[in-house]
Amino acid sequence: MRTIKFRAKRIDNSKWVYGDLIENIDCFKIREKEKNIKAITKSYVVDTKTIGQFTGLYDIDSREIYEGDIVQDMEVYLAQLTYSKRGIQSKESAETYKNYGKKGVVRFYKKDVASCGCCYPYFVGCGFRAENVDLKKCRVIGNIFDNPEFLEGDDE
Repeated sequence: MRTIKFRAKRIDNSKWVYGDLIENIDCFKIREKEKNIKAITKSYVVDTKTIGQFTGLYDIDSREIYEGDIVQDMEVYLAQLTYSKRGIQSKESAETYKNYGKKGVVRFYKKDVASCGCCYPYFVGCGFRAENVDLKKCRVIGNIFDNPEFLEGDDE
């Protein structure tokens, strides 16, 4: 089961905080927990534009991947021609290649409810959906809030 947690920047000092997302009447807060302890330590008012959910996945360096992260060097699976003509793509029947240097931003999107109704990470700016990319082979190089310059020259 995937861990549900969020990150966002604090309003008071712009530092990142990680934990549960709480919606109050006038603001959003992240409630942090002590490491290895179930007790809640503090809650912080956060900038709503910076809220990102943990995808439940880790990059090649074992770093957590959140919405808004910029990833690079994706291993991409291309379905064989016969499968792609029928709209079927699977890693077992696909050709694999490493897309060095290519960057993308991790975002969630809702897949067509008729097909499955699930959320999947989607890479904006690299042209590939997560089901065609092995996220464990990507590298998190920054995020769109602290490092927007990493996307200069790329299509987002």
